[in-house]
Amino acid sequence: KMKTFLLLIGHGSKAALANEQLKQLAALYPLSNQIQAVQVAYLEICQPDIATGIDLCVQNGATQIIVMPYFLFDGVHVAKDIPEILEGGRKRYPKVSIKMTKAIGVDEGMVGLIVERVTSVLN
Repeated sequence: KMKTFLLLIGHGSKAALANEQLKQLAALYPLSNQIQAVQVAYLEICQPDIATGIDLCVQNGATQIIVMPYFLFDGVHVAKDIPEILEGGRKRYPKVSIKMTKAIGVDEGMVGLIVERVTSVLN
């Protein structure tokens, strides 16, 4: 049976609170028979970086890693930088399946959140 980990990737920030919020989000992810653990990693500035995040997943028994770039849009990081790093992980761990989801992007689910945030500051 596959042991599947979610690798949640943030950009990384000099602001410690921003990095901590990604960890808080990861802690809220509902574990299940499909996803047994969540690991956080950052593209830059912070540790663990993405390569180390992959290493940590494998060291903890992952046979499949689902990578979720917690980015709003499909910019260069999502389209090029992250896939290149993941390819390095696939070469290091050829027996581990590493798949990447889409970024958050344009999604109807985001509209409700935007409406909620706007409404919260209206008089």
